[in-house]
Amino acid sequence: MFKPHYRICFVGFLLDFAVMVGITAIPFFLYQRLGGGAAMSGAFGAAHSAAYALCCVVSAGMVTRAKNGLNWAFLGVTVYTIGMGLMPFFNTPIPCLVMSSVAHGGLALAWPALHSWVGSDPDPAQRTRHMAWFNLSWSFGFAVSPLFAGPLFDADYRWPFVTLVLLCLVCLALIKSLPHEKSY
Repeated sequence: MFKPHYRICFVGFLLDFAVMVGITAIPFFLYQRLGGGAAMSGAFGAAHSAAYALCCVVSAGMVTRAKNGLNWAFLGVTVYTIGMGLMPFFNTPIPCLVMSSVAHGGLALAWPALHSWVGSDPDPAQRTRHMAWFNLSWSFGFAVSPLFAGPLFDADYRWPFVTLVLLCLVCLALIKSLPHEKSY
């Protein structure tokens, strides 16, 4: 199997690819399936940002004290997968808002843990290089995924959510394959 720092870069790429697929699909979902408009889309975006920010503040302290931060990453990706994966099954705004906000809060468990794992390398030069590649990986996933999300939604409103769930399942498997940060 690939080296651990390659696997975590792949996690970063796939997870942010999945996140941006969701972020891209949600406004279309709101307009077409829930009868919403710009105000509803803005409310969802604000709720996602607030949930993520609030949970980041709380989770950063928990992750630094965790014996194995990857458990938090696994939990966060699981919460995101379930919350976003359930959205297309509902046709009313409130359950969708709650699920998607909880899902984005879950990301606040994952990202600090993933960054902590990458930053645990004791060699400063290697840590810098690995952190740079990790940041490039998730950024690239975030950048290219809208090119896929739009056509997926055009094919069927459920496809972005199915894609997101499948990508997150691969992320979960990769997270489980990573060694404990102290071993790494």
